[in-house]
Amino acid sequence: MGLKFTINLKNKLATYGLENFTKVHRNEQETSFFGSAKLPLDKRINGFEIYSTEGVREVIEPLKSDFFRISVCVKGTVKTRIGLDDYTYKRGSMSFTYPNQIFSVHTRSDDFFGYYILIDSTFLTETMTYARLSQEFKFLTIGGRSFLNLRESTLNRVLDLFKLIDVELKANGANRRLAIQSYLKLILIEVKRNFEIKSNKSIVSQKHTLLTLNFLSQIEQYFLSLRNVSDYAQLLNVTPNHLNKTIKKDTGNTASFYISRMLVLEAKTFLRHSNKSNQEISDYLGFGETSSFNRFFKRMEGITPIQYKSSI
Repeated sequence: MGLKFTINLKNKLATYGLENFTKVHRNEQETSFFGSAKLPLDKRINGFEIYSTEGVREVIEPLKSDFFRISVCVKGTVKTRIGLDDYTYKRGSMSFTYPNQIFSVHTRSDDFFGYYILIDSTFLTETMTYARLSQEFKFLTIGGRSFLNLRESTLNRVLDLFKLIDVELKANGANRRLAIQSYLKLILIEVKRNFEIKSNKSIVSQKHTLLTLNFLSQIEQYFLSLRNVSDYAQLLNVTPNHLNKTIKKDTGNTASFYISRMLVLEAKTFLRHSNKSNQEISDYLGFGETSSFNRFFKRMEGITPIQYKSSI
């Protein structure tokens, strides 16, 4: 069955920004001196925070955040859920979550230790456009890979860069923000190289077009209110036909498939993590009648919402 969390929210999962996230992921009595943990306010870097797992909460219940998260395990194990997928960290495990992605942490070993970075999107795009970012570092985008295991040599170089960021963060050197952005980019390059060496194939060759990535990003924001491909085509300033053709060429699926998939993922989240009734979930997702929601869910998943919930 696994560990279950209950969401005590009226409408949706809690969503956090960097400004109000500390209380969620750090213990009240902070014990770490690494990175941003006890950093004076005048030394903070807007849009960027870095921590060790010393002082992190034992459990982080399912939530969404409006920033990117990069984490790496040095020793021990911990279980996490990204979206609806479960992962177990061990030495060398690294994960990436993007804004509005569902994330939770539970069941860690006594010797678990690692580092993590929280980044506002503007911090990333100050030195690189989103188009370049999505092409160079696909694992940071919606269509990318959330979890990977680093080779030992790559892990050691990444850990050295985390420590250099800590040193730079606490110093008062000129161009401190730019230096940290440069170290962060080096971390992303090391991860990209790890992908390429393991698969002997550049992840850039597997990239989606920028239109596809923007479409997937828009769905994350508007899936509850916009259900038609034409709505997203208007947002992206293209014709519905062009959008459909591009999505189909890039992914093998239709644009409407991804709209429906986002609705299913949200439904699964509530079925898995809350005590809401089918009618409440149906109302929240905009289906109105429970029968319509049931038919939609079964068409997408092959089972009814009740069958899905009983199988968890």
